Amino acid sequence: MPKLPEGIWNQQPKEKTFIYHGYKATIRQNKLGAMYGYVTILETNSHYEKSRLADWANFDVHGGVTYVSYSKGNLIVGFDAEHMNDLVPAKLEAQQQMIENEYRNAVELQKEFGSGEQPDATLFQLSYKDAGFIKKELKHLIDQMFVLE
Repeated sequence: MPKLPEGIWNQQPKEKTFIYHGYKATIRQNKLGAMYGYVTILETNSHYEKSRLADWANFDVHGGVTYVSYSKGNLIVGFDAEHMNDLVPAKLEAQQQMIENEYRNAVELQKEFGSGEQPDATLFQLSYKDAGFIKKELKHLIDQMFVLE
């Protein structure tokens, strides 16, 4: 397992489960330090047959639903925090270099084709999605599911 640099990710739970609107929700941190969120859907639930990623395309959750699989008779639906601007602790150095390169490219494109103004730097910032963020997103996903039952 890679040694993670110092940061708030070292204080995150490796796994935490809670119940919300009758759904089991699980927060996990992977070996790279990134956080994931999963909802367990029982066979008796109206969402149980939604077994393809496309079935979840209209659900609003961070980065979209990226995981759908059956396990132990339940459907597990999940999302991750390993997207373009999500800080992944074990990849931090490489991500920072990539973001810097993307920003430099955007500056050059603005000079050549745009107004010459600097690109919005906030679009090129990494942020770590902690367990609190994942919990909020899980509740948001479950709220959407709950309404559609």
